[in-house]
Amino acid sequence: MSSSISSTIDRITTNALAASTGVSSEFIPTSTWQGSKPGYYFGTSTKGTGYYLDDQLGQKSNNDSSSKRSRDEGSDVAGNGNQRRRVRFGEDEIKTIPAVRKPSAAELLEQAEKDQELSQTSRKTLDLTRGVSSLKSFVKNLEKSIAKNGLLRADYPDEPERFMESEVGLYEDIAVLNDLATAVEHYEYFVKMGAVDQLIVLLGHENVDVALAVIRLFLELLDPALFVGDERVALSSLIRAFVGDGESGNGGLGMVIGNLSRLHKTEEEEEKGIADVFSLIENMFDLDQMGALQLGTSNDSKYISIHSILVGSTTFVSFLLTNLADKKESGWKTPMRLHGSELLAAILQNENSRQHIDNLFELETFSSVLDEDEGKKTSLEKVDGMECLLQCIATYRKKDPSSEEECEYLENIFDSLSASLLNEKNVDSFLERQGVELMLRCINESVHSGSGAMKVLYFA
Repeated sequence: MSSSISSTIDRITTNALAASTGVSSEFIPTSTWQGSKPGYYFGTSTKGTGYYLDDQLGQKSNNDSSSKRSRDEGSDVAGNGNQRRRVRFGEDEIKTIPAVRKPSAAELLEQAEKDQELSQTSRKTLDLTRGVSSLKSFVKNLEKSIAKNGLLRADYPDEPERFMESEVGLYEDIAVLNDLATAVEHYEYFVKMGAVDQLIVLLGHENVDVALAVIRLFLELLDPALFVGDERVALSSLIRAFVGDGESGNGGLGMVIGNLSRLHKTEEEEEKGIADVFSLIENMFDLDQMGALQLGTSNDSKYISIHSILVGSTTFVSFLLTNLADKKESGWKTPMRLHGSELLAAILQNENSRQHIDNLFELETFSSVLDEDEGKKTSLEKVDGMECLLQCIATYRKKDPSSEEECEYLENIFDSLSASLLNEKNVDSFLERQGVELMLRCINESVHSGSGAMKVLYFA
């Protein structure tokens, strides 16, 4: 009885003490538990046994009011996608996170490429264990991938997140076909299944990365080193299917060149795409010279060389000349100039090409089968190829090339100019543009270009 009375007295005393001060005391001493007290907790610490002020609970009221203000402020900017909004987590914590933003097509593609790089070790391979049957199954799946991607693009043209996954799958399927180069004997079946025609259509795909994947595929499949033994007929069937009739720019070669119009030389990946186009054309030159286009054809079939197709059905020569003559800082670097000059020299020195180019000074402007306004170009738009060649040489009229690559490039330009002068019309153009004076200046300056200039004068 006495203990209960003592406890009651202590409780009344401590409550009265807290009320009299008007301020919450940090510690209220008491030897026994006196029931719960708002804002305090009972325990034994540095000051002894009693009720200690709960600091965390004391700060809660302040946090509540600031949280309310934060939510109100956050609601004012929540509608703006470029600003940040405040979100409340739990009862006592306030954090700031970025507003949710819809990823762009470029960001989705970049993420897809990163995911692809991470999964390179587990890349799919072409299973040919069942021979032609395996290839047939894969081609059917490829057709389904193409159809699915095309349908999704048509239904959701402004929502790349809807079709990007199918596009990545299509890209991977095309890459898998590189393994077909190890089974050249299946090329003929590959052609008969219509796979080549499907891939040529993909060269015009809206996503340039898909088109570049197809270009790399044919670069692998049309390797001249594969044109040996019994496999020559199979490879011959593939290159003939790829080239088509050669009389229009809609065949595989024309579509490949058409992609040059959308490849930017300032972007590393697309610059590599230009180099792949050049390498593929070189492969086709070599295969044509080895007789791949004529092998397996009937006597009635009309043979058209790769050079003739390039000059007669495309404006590839104009593309080379204008870019080689471009002296801007954003123009081709030396390795690309060397590669392009090698192709130009190979084309102009070929007998079939010279029959088509008798007016180097008046070439059609470069155009692509992929350009929407291709048919709108007027006949007034011309490229002066003779002037382009002279400008390339003029750069070295007083100085020597700074590297071995530049030396080779300059020699290719002289070879191209000399070959063009086998046509009398081009000779007249050369004289009108003071080509002789430029060659004499190169000789008088005693620079590297002097020997090439003498060669040109011999042909002129």
